[in-house]
Amino acid sequence: MDKLLPLLLSFPAHPPPIQPPTDEQYDEGIKALVKNIKKLPAKTLLQATSGGEDILNVGLLRSSSMLLTNLLQIFNPALNSIPYAFALLARVNEVQSTPKSAQNNTPPADLMPLWEKIVLFLENFDSRQVRYIGSEVSEIITIVGALARHLGQPGAAVSPIASAILRLDPSASTLTSAHLILSRLALESQEFSRAAPILERHILYIPTTGPHPKRACSLRLKAHEYLTPESGLTKKISIQDILEYFSFCGSIFIGLQQWENAAEWLENVITYPIRGVAVSKIMVEAYKKWTLVKVLLTGKAPALPPNTNSNATKAFHIIGKPYDMVAGLFEVGSASRLNAEITAGANIWSGDGNSGLMRVVLGAHQKHQIRRLSSLYETIPVSYISENTVSAETGVGLENQDAVEALISNMISQGELRGTLVGAQGGQPAFLRFAPTERISDETLVERELAEAMGRIESMVEDVKATDHLLTHEKEYLTWVRKQKKKQVGASYVDAYGGEDMGWVVGPDEEDLMAVM
Repeated sequence: MDKLLPLLLSFPAHPPPIQPPTDEQYDEGIKALVKNIKKLPAKTLLQATSGGEDILNVGLLRSSSMLLTNLLQIFNPALNSIPYAFALLARVNEVQSTPKSAQNNTPPADLMPLWEKIVLFLENFDSRQVRYIGSEVSEIITIVGALARHLGQPGAAVSPIASAILRLDPSASTLTSAHLILSRLALESQEFSRAAPILERHILYIPTTGPHPKRACSLRLKAHEYLTPESGLTKKISIQDILEYFSFCGSIFIGLQQWENAAEWLENVITYPIRGVAVSKIMVEAYKKWTLVKVLLTGKAPALPPNTNSNATKAFHIIGKPYDMVAGLFEVGSASRLNAEITAGANIWSGDGNSGLMRVVLGAHQKHQIRRLSSLYETIPVSYISENTVSAETGVGLENQDAVEALISNMISQGELRGTLVGAQGGQPAFLRFAPTERISDETLVERELAEAMGRIESMVEDVKATDHLLTHEKEYLTWVRKQKKKQVGASYVDAYGGEDMGWVVGPDEEDLMAVM
């Protein structure tokens, strides 16, 4: 191992040169390092140094040109990401090469040192270096999820994978296979809050096959330019993957009771372009959840977005009819009727995995009754609320006025109701004063919000330019333009390309969809 150290430490130069290497020099140096390491047998990377330690362990090193030094200071995953990654995989392969019976009987404590090294790598690797070992990084991300499951703690892998995603793409706006692993682990372990910082980011890019950047190290590259199947940093993303990820995000935000985020992700699923009459089962299941989430947000039966495919609309209303019934009753039906409908469909909700969400809908009905009163009154006695609202959970009113006051107080504290609850004083009964519907803000707050909005808009400009460029250079779009030119020779530009005809948008491949029967 001592003889290999000069090779393993050959890139990047340390200490760094005064003049940073050019992209060409960086590219040549790191490619040479990767090529030479790949030539080494994996077991070579597991050999001990003269000090008795290997690359991944804390220990002492003696070489011909150095005094004893802490090995982890030399092979730091943030500085020497390439050799560290290959050493990690060599160690994993060594563990996996043992008989299955031995692997299954390995005490978790024996695997913790390896786990800690993997986590250390994912949270600290150099994002520029790993563009050259994409397949290896993707494999490590997959391994950390599998190891977490093996240890019986799938949620433990959520934070390391989230860190890796942000290191590769600080905006997390390119959908990768790591996003899919993260969302599945978060759902499986219910570690929703740890995954939320990634899942709340908007997806702007889907990895596509095409020419890889000449020099992946260029700092001018956008993340979506090197996060491609060719780089190995992600696998090819199918239509099924896209729908699953959007659906997983919606389910996770339902678990966090962040209804607006949940509705947005589920809406992305139900409005996804499709071809022909086939509608994905994932889309239908998303519609059921979306209907209930929109009811919780608005208190009304929702109308489908105008860009929903007409065939999908028909399928949603046929298969999701029980959910449409609940939404309609929530808006205009009585509490007892809503309770009866939800109780009668218990097997349906359970089979769809929506029983918990239905219970939330039941509990929200009386809250929406109270909120609706704000359109009629500015101030209202609590006794009136007690007499004229009913709990859909029980089918009757709350047991006493104190329970009603507790409900109102909780709604105000949770931000579900804008108003002030004034307790009974002397001969004056307790009453609720609704706050103005429109929020009144001071000038300083308005200026700050405007500045934040301008910042968000400016940050979107480059992404809009990039997505427009990608969109107008896609093969399907160019093919559609050529067809339109042939069909409408001599027509005006608006006639040829305007209107709502989106025939160039390609829907899901049939093999990626489960047709609704």
